[in-house]
This record gives sequence, structure tokens and C-alpha cells, in this order.
Amino acid sequence: MRSVLSVTAAVLLWASPVLASSLNPVYEELSRRPEVGIHVSDIKDESGKADVAALKAAIQKALGERKSIKFKVVGYTDADVRVDVVIKDYLYSDHDPVDMLVGAGAIAIDAAKKEHFARIIAEVTVLDAPTERQLWHDRVMATITKEPMTEAEARDLVTSDWAKTFIRNAFGKKLRK
Repeated sequence: MRSVLSVTAAVLLWASPVLASSLNPVYEELSRRPEVGIHVSDIKDESGKADVAALKAAIQKALGERKSIKFKVVGYTDADVRVDVVIKDYLYSDHDPVDMLVGAGAIAIDAAKKEHFARIIAEVTVLDAPTERQLWHDRVMATITKEPMTEAEARDLVTSDWAKTFIRNAFGKKLRK
């Protein structure tokens, strides 16, 4: 019995730093606050094809729906945290690109499907607004494949999915890469 307890204690002591290092430090910092004022800056679109207003609205909606951190969308001067987004690529196509599949049969089936496709890739920086200290930075991508899907429907679906992916990656409890 004593050896089981010793082994358990040793494992817990060893695992504590490993488990702690997998927690998202942004989540740890912001989840302690009763409310976090957040500002989403005007989005820059290097692709020239994205709907920046729709993406900004999707981000603000997703922030408002976040439960574990209570975000309040505020103006620039009232913000505790600021989000800067630069869209690197936006693509809508009525032909889904062939995925990286193994085997000629799988590739042939994927190529034969007539699905529509949308993708957004953007770089996001989350800053502590008063100090300009970078809290988080990453490239976030979302894709949608559906048949049929109009370009307007694709835009709405992929922007909503991108916003939720960003919120999960930047503000989720577990650290994601």
C-alpha cells in the first residue's frame, strides 16, 4: 500500500508541470476577471476578396457567446484586450480541391465529387490593450465544403467557423497550436 502511494505521489509530482504547461496562459489570465473589455480592430484584407465586415461581426458574436470568459465588446479606448486580424487568403470555389488522400481510389472518389469550397486564412494578434503586450499570435484557418453552397452562404459559414476556431485557439482552456 505504501509503495502504491509513493508511486502515485511521484507520478503526480512529475505530471504537474507537464499538465500545467498545457494550459493556455491567456485563458488563465482572462478567466479570473469578472469581465473583459475587448475591442476588435478594423480587419485588414490582403486577399482583397473577403468580407471584412462579416468577419468582424462573426468574431464579435463568437466573443459574446463565450461562456468561460465573459467578454464585453467595447470601443478602442475602453478595451482591456485588443484583437488585430490580417486576412492573408480568402477563397471561394465551386470545385473543392482534391484533398491529400492515400490511394488512387480515394483520390478518384474525392475528385469526382462536385462540392463547393471556401477558406479563410488570417493572422491574428491578441494584445493587452493598455500595455500593447502581445498575449497571443497565430495563423488561423477555416474551411467549409458543401454541395450546393452559394458564394454568400459560403462566406457566412466560413466566417462563422473561422471566428469560432480563433476563439477556441486563442481563449480556450488548453493550449492549441
